[in-house]
Amino acid sequence: MQWAITEGASENLQTQVIQENGQARIIVDARADDGAFLNGLALQSGVLMPDGRQETITLRQVAPGRYEAVFSPQEEGAYILTVTGEGESNGQTYELRQVTGWVMAYSSEYNVRQESGRLLERMAAITGGRDMSEMLDSVFEHNLVTQEASVPIWPQLLFIALLLWPIDIAVRRLIITRSDIQRLRQWLQVDEERPKPVSERIASLRSARERARQQTGHGERDLPQEAPASTIGALRQRKAATREQQATPVKTPAEAGGTPRYKPPREGQPHKIEVDEGENVAGRLLKRRKRREE
Repeated sequence: MQWAITEGASENLQTQVIQENGQARIIVDARADDGAFLNGLALQSGVLMPDGRQETITLRQVAPGRYEAVFSPQEEGAYILTVTGEGESNGQTYELRQVTGWVMAYSSEYNVRQESGRLLERMAAITGGRDMSEMLDSVFEHNLVTQEASVPIWPQLLFIALLLWPIDIAVRRLIITRSDIQRLRQWLQVDEERPKPVSERIASLRSARERARQQTGHGERDLPQEAPASTIGALRQRKAATREQQATPVKTPAEAGGTPRYKPPREGQPHKIEVDEGENVAGRLLKRRKRREE
C-alpha cells in the first residue's frame, strides 16, 4: 500500500483534507524546488469512494500556490485522492502527481471519552442517585421504591350503565305474553298467507249495487247470481258484459208485440213497477231513466 501511494509522487505538492459542515475540502499547496509558489497550474483530483465509485474534481487557485476543491462524502470509510497536474515556473516544466488518503470517521457521539468522575457525581446529585463503583454487590439489591399509578375507569362504567338503562326499564315495565308472541308471528308471515284487502274499485261497485237494490226495492233473491270477482280478469269480464247489455237496445212490450206490463195506477193505490225476472239491474235502471225523461 505504501509503495502504491508513494510511486511517482511529487514533493512539490502537499495535500490535506478538512471536513466542514458535512463536506470535505481538499487543500493543495504547490511549490517549486527552490520554494517558490507555483501559480497557474491545471490541477485535478480523482476521488475513489469506499463503495468503489470514482469522481474527478477540478481544483481552482485561491491564493499564491494554493488550490482548493470541495466534494460531499456520502458514507464513512477510507477515501483515496489522486492529485495530478502540470505547469511552468521560471522556464521549468513541472509534471505533478500525488496520491493520498483520507478517512471519514463516525459521528462524534461514538468517540470514546475518558471517564469524568465529577460528571458522574453531578448526575447522581441531580437524580438522587449514588456512586456504586465501590459497591458492586449493591447493584443486585431489590431496594427500589415502587410507585403506584391509577387509571380512572368511571367513564367506561357510565357508558355501560347508559346502555343497560333502557333494557332495565323494558324488563320491569313491559309485560309480554304468549298471545303477543303469536300475534307477532302472524304479522311476520308471508303476504300470501294474509287475506288480501278488497280494492277500492270493487268496493265502489258493490256500494253502487247496494244503492240500486235499495232504490228498486228488490233483494238479493230477485237479482241473478253472479260469480264473485276475485281477480282483475273477472272484473274486466263483468265490465265488458255490462257494456254489451247497455249497448243492446231494449224493446218495449209494444214493439215486441205483447201487452205492456205497465198499467197506470188507480187512485188510492201505490205505484208499482213490474220487474222482469230476466232483466238485470242495468236494464231496469235504463228503463226508469227513459220513463222519467218521457
